[in-house]
Amino acid sequence: MSKLHFVRKERIHDGWSKDLKYCAVGEDGTRYLLRISPWEQYAKKQMEFRMMEQVAALGIPMPLPLELGFCEEGVYSVQSWIDGVEAKAAISGLSDTRQYVYGLEAGRILRKIHSVPLPDFGNGGEQDGGGSGAACKAQGAVPGKPDGNAGTAPRKEPEDWETRFNRKIDRKIKGYRECSLQYEGGEHLLRYIEENRHLLKGRPQGYQHGDYHIGNMMVDRAGQLQILDFDRFDYGDPWEEFNRIVWCAQASPLFASGMVNGYFDGEVPALFWKLLALYIASNTISSLYWAIPYGQKEIDTMQNQAAEVLSWYDNMQKVIPSWYFEGYYIQYIDGIPYKLKEPFDFSFLGKYGRAFQVFDDQDSGNICFGMERDGERYFIKFAGAPAERSSDSPREAVERLKAAEQQADAAEEYAADMGKLMEVARRIMRGAVVPASAKQRLMEFSMEMYQTAENIGAMVRREKREKYDSLWEEEEKREYADPQEAVSKGPEIVNPEAVL
Repeated sequence: MSKLHFVRKERIHDGWSKDLKYCAVGEDGTRYLLRISPWEQYAKKQMEFRMMEQVAALGIPMPLPLELGFCEEGVYSVQSWIDGVEAKAAISGLSDTRQYVYGLEAGRILRKIHSVPLPDFGNGGEQDGGGSGAACKAQGAVPGKPDGNAGTAPRKEPEDWETRFNRKIDRKIKGYRECSLQYEGGEHLLRYIEENRHLLKGRPQGYQHGDYHIGNMMVDRAGQLQILDFDRFDYGDPWEEFNRIVWCAQASPLFASGMVNGYFDGEVPALFWKLLALYIASNTISSLYWAIPYGQKEIDTMQNQAAEVLSWYDNMQKVIPSWYFEGYYIQYIDGIPYKLKEPFDFSFLGKYGRAFQVFDDQDSGNICFGMERDGERYFIKFAGAPAERSSDSPREAVERLKAAEQQADAAEEYAADMGKLMEVARRIMRGAVVPASAKQRLMEFSMEMYQTAENIGAMVRREKREKYDSLWEEEEKREYADPQEAVSKGPEIVNPEAVL
């Protein structure tokens, strides 16, 4: 099998792929991703491996393809292991800025992936979606036998996109109409598809990841977004790759918005939105009959997703989904992103060291920085920058911050006075002698507090008095043989709590 000589393998059950997946450990303790596929998939896996090598050469953060070969179970591939957490879980709990920035990164990565040139399609093999590997069909490769004519045949282009995708649409509509279940509002999806097929004419084609969405991403231990699962690679209109952005928008609308804006560098063409709606509508109608074999849970998921899609597009009356956000202006300080309405020069912060945290979601509209220098940390609040959450002018923001500082000073002074007053009250309660001026301040603040303190202090002072035996002790013992009688004729005992 592999030349890496694995000493341990642990089965991975996550995901929809039919491949056998393992976390394999080498002799030196290094972990790898081991995938094993059926023998008949050799040609596809060979092409997948080659395409992954091209993608990795662009510097895409992803599992690196290391080895491809044969074993008793079938065709195996070895990739580097990504240590991290699922992107959906990692991103959903982050600040708005961080969610959006990860989306920008996902969009920029996808744009790079789409720069990979198409493979040679040989004698015109057809791939009709689903990552089945058209180029692999065309090669007709046999396991263990490289094609001796590879690279000598004239290059052939794929079938035009309009023809290919319309055939796919026809198949999906047929499957939906024959399905025993239907979407509520499904006719709106069908109408939009029929009215916008013409948009497919002349669309370019390129390499596709094939299943690009937040569910096939991770955030590694260094915080870097990693792209996984290239096994459904395909070719077609690069914009069709966004058809699975539905999953991203459900997890984080800011991430999905950032993905679009990052791909187009903030300049999103109007045609993109129309085609995206077409691709999402097409994908949605096929999801229902796809889900039936997997049970009610998947059926409910797709029913709910279709309802959400129709809500985003107002029953396909709009072409820009309601989750889309045009985005923030993002600046960085020491690699930390923060959002603004427009650029602002914060270079002066360098004299305080390096930033370790930025707080840009303050209700006040201020931006706060955590800075560190020579082991000392500082908290810096700044007003006057075009903060995203601020509706005030820079002058108004500065005046408000000044007023807040004055209020803070007053609150600090008040807190100090309160502390002194409470200490005066505690001293009186302990029976101590305090200056008349201190008593006067306490009375002015609260006469009730002063009287309570004096009453308690009086009781404390009584308890501290010297105690003497009675000079008539013997006579009293004879006169009051009954202790209860002595108590009944003695002075009235006052409960201190009742006095207070």
